[in-house]
Amino acid sequence: MKRMLLLVPLIIMLALLWRNGGEVNAASACPSPSPSCASTGTSTDLSGTLACTIVTTQSNGEVKVSLAQLTSAGDGTISSFFTVTNNNAASGSTFTTWTNKGTGTYCINSDESTGFIFPPSGANACPLALVIDATSSSTSVLPGTVIATEARLLDSTQNTAGTAVCELQ
Repeated sequence: MKRMLLLVPLIIMLALLWRNGGEVNAASACPSPSPSCASTGTSTDLSGTLACTIVTTQSNGEVKVSLAQLTSAGDGTISSFFTVTNNNAASGSTFTTWTNKGTGTYCINSDESTGFIFPPSGANACPLALVIDATSSSTSVLPGTVIATEARLLDSTQNTAGTAVCELQ
C-alpha cells in the first residue's frame, strides 16, 4: 500500500511534466563551423525563381510552416528571399505575411547535385543543405544549359527539424 501511495503522485507528476513539455530546450544555434561546399561546382545549376514549401518542428513541439520564394541569377547569389509563415505553438498560432528577408548566397559541390544555401544574415536562419533532384536543359538561357527544376533543403539549426521542397517557377 505504501508503494502505491508513492507511485500515484509520481505518475501524476510525470504526466504533468510530459503534458506541459517538461523537457529542457537549449537555444537554437547554427552548426560551428558553418558547413561549406567541399569543391566548387557550377553555380548556374541553380538559376531562376524557386518556390519552396518549408515545414519546421522545434524541440519544444512548435511547428512552423512557411512558403518561400528564392530568386537566383545562377551566379552563387540569391537576389531575393521572401517568406510567409504560420507558426503553430501550444499558446496559439501566429501568421506572418510576406516578408523580404534580403539577399543570400549558395554554393554547389562538384557533383553538381549537392550544396548549401546561406539565407540572408538578418533572417535568423542557419545554412540549408541543398540537393538538386531534377534538372532540365534550358533553351531560353543558353542552349544545352542544365538548370535545377526541383531542389530539396534540410535546415541545419540545432534543436530543429526542418525540410523544404522547392520547384522552379
